[in-house]
Amino acid sequence: MHTSIRAALAAVIAVALVAAVFLGVQRVQLEQDFRNVEMAVLYDEVAYLARVEGKQTVETLHELRGFGVTSVFFKEPTLGDLVAAGRLTLVSGTQLELLFPQLVGRLGAMDPALTYIVCDEGTFLDVGPYLEARINARTAIGTPGEGPYVLVTELPFSLLKDLGAGFSQREIDEVNTAGLNVVLQVRTWNGVTGNGIRALAAVLENVPGLSILIFNDPAVPGYPGITWLLAQELNRVGVPVAEIEFFPQAGLKQVGTQTAGGLIMMHTIPTEEMPKYTIRRAIDRYVLAATERNARLLLIRLFLQPEQTDLWQQNTGLLQKTAQRLENNGLQLATASSLPPYQPAKSLIFLVGLGVIAGGMLLWERFVAGRSALFLGLAAALLWAFLALVGGDSNATLKLMALAAVIIFPTLAVVTQASPRKLGIGLATVMLLKVSAISLIGAALMVGLLSDARFLMKLDQFSGVKLAHLVPLALVALAFAFKPGGPAGAWLHQVRNLLDKPILIKYAVAAAVIGVVGLIYLLRTGNEATMLIAPLELKIRAFLDQVLAVRPRTKEFLLGHPFMLLLLYLGYRDVRYVPLLLLGTVGQISLVNTFAHLHTPLLISLARAGHGLWLGVLIGLALVAVWWLGVRIYKATVTPDIPVTRWK
Repeated sequence: MHTSIRAALAAVIAVALVAAVFLGVQRVQLEQDFRNVEMAVLYDEVAYLARVEGKQTVETLHELRGFGVTSVFFKEPTLGDLVAAGRLTLVSGTQLELLFPQLVGRLGAMDPALTYIVCDEGTFLDVGPYLEARINARTAIGTPGEGPYVLVTELPFSLLKDLGAGFSQREIDEVNTAGLNVVLQVRTWNGVTGNGIRALAAVLENVPGLSILIFNDPAVPGYPGITWLLAQELNRVGVPVAEIEFFPQAGLKQVGTQTAGGLIMMHTIPTEEMPKYTIRRAIDRYVLAATERNARLLLIRLFLQPEQTDLWQQNTGLLQKTAQRLENNGLQLATASSLPPYQPAKSLIFLVGLGVIAGGMLLWERFVAGRSALFLGLAAALLWAFLALVGGDSNATLKLMALAAVIIFPTLAVVTQASPRKLGIGLATVMLLKVSAISLIGAALMVGLLSDARFLMKLDQFSGVKLAHLVPLALVALAFAFKPGGPAGAWLHQVRNLLDKPILIKYAVAAAVIGVVGLIYLLRTGNEATMLIAPLELKIRAFLDQVLAVRPRTKEFLLGHPFMLLLLYLGYRDVRYVPLLLLGTVGQISLVNTFAHLHTPLLISLARAGHGLWLGVLIGLALVAVWWLGVRIYKATVTPDIPVTRWK
């Protein structure tokens, strides 16, 4: 490729980078307006704490407000729960005659096929509207001040016991009196209909102080057929819907995109995991979720184990320290709202995509000589122009182009900057920063392409994480093993010759080891294999979180950057340096993919990348010193006649 063409492609990348930075700045401004966090506690846990302390629940709620609590969380009980608590009775017609003979005359003839729900007036006022909305239960007896209320339904007890029973108006009134918000977690039910959804929305619309709505089950009510109706009816309620982190719910993202209240993220520690946590670890987890993953509702679980002596002091300390750390990180304890809709201009997205194509052309030239890069680049640019400027609003094309960006630029950085020439330690450090800067172009272009608010709220997300980690490694290994760049047939001939050679046992063992290491590497790219993280690494992570506030990635500061610095210092000379090359490439891949966590605030990702670089340089300098000292000792003891090179 002619020098002038390369310069033109570099100019295209520069223009694309400017557009991407502009979109990144807009994203930061959007995130700065998305700082309100609700800190909620469970009503049942507060009620227990109040009993232990000998206080009224409403008094305890008011005091907890002073420690940072903004909301109270209600998990909808089932009819079975209320039966167990003695608040109502579920009986058949035959059982009703035996247990409540005084009601027989008022109800008329008993139908053994029906189920009768018998409760007092207070319970009826709580459960009645929800049962009428969900199962069209009718009131058979119900006169204020005249004894039990009776609801009648055709559903058998086996289907009723797990049915949501609504919420206590008395408890909600206590929360309102304490000046706190109400958060409701609503259950779905069998046989959801459009009328049922409309009736439920009408009930929720009248809940005073409601700030956030959450669903309880693996699928939202009405999924899959009438999810759109649920979103439409929730517009009347007018509050955000919360997604429970790490608990996928079918249909929730559709509701979040279609309802006016929008979608926010909720984080909590599951009940079964609470025994594993100390108060300090719990605070760290809540703060991390809010600052690095945009969780805007934190359900704080109280520590209520019987062996604990001072429950009040421990739990108020938990709440107060969590609130202080949230505020220290620039977050505000207030009623949460969803991120406002934002779609970047198509013209800017088009420019960013052209930068990815230009980078791809430069990388292609490293593998195949000739004019093929020009023809492929022109075809890609024309197709991109149609998709970006004329095509629909589908995110599939954007995600594919973003994946290309995070594959192309780390590969291009290593392939173009790693050379056989040995460098002094100062120049090697500068080259590491240059390699990282080229890789970060890919990160910037990816951020620009996926700057839609839907990506920030995890309504959509970057796709191809495994490919983004594996493909650059394969391309770098190919580039340095076969040194392509001439005619296509030349290096393909090298590949065929390699495949024709016999395999020695030592190479087979080495390949197996590399395969296992590669599998672990891929598994560790997500949250699916946390068991592969050693306890020592967890301690190091916790320490870095405390010291630096934003923890750099282990693959960057402990492996990738130090070994890339060592490789640049030594120069890549032959196949013996492949391990250093691949380890160094891992750091560049991780650096770029740090920004693929689009729900993490952009400034947090920048801080993480920066910490990884300076820490990686320091550890790399130590690694180079150890290498130099080891070579010096080796030459002095094993080959004393060979002069020792001077430290540069």
